[in-house]
Amino acid sequence: MSGLILKLRPFETVMVNGAVIENGRRESRLRIATENVNVLRLREALEPHEVTSSLAEAYYAAQLAVTGATDPVAARTQVALALARHAEEDDGAQDAPAIAEAQSALSDGAFYRVMRALGPALRRGDAAS
Repeated sequence: MSGLILKLRPFETVMVNGAVIENGRRESRLRIATENVNVLRLREALEPHEVTSSLAEAYYAAQLAVTGATDPVAARTQVALALARHAEEDDGAQDAPAIAEAQSALSDGAFYRVMRALGPALRRGDAAS
């Protein structure tokens, strides 16, 4: 049996192809057997008011592509521009590995992988603020 296995915490919400799904009282697992399904854990989602940096802008553009709220071609352009801007702003290049991984994922059109690559750098930046 192949597919994506989601381990959900009690009352955790996820978005699957635009539909918001909330788990019940117990931890559970879902297996998504269909390929190319857009899945977003809402605890990983950024709100528009949280987009305060070029890194967050790249993450948010990828998130919009994952949820289907924007055209993937437009999202790819937005992510690439935001990553380039962040690379110019990043003095110590501490985010260089994350940006390289995100750019690789972007070239494959894998927006969720872009989010996964940028997440730790984004949280690190939030902690520094």
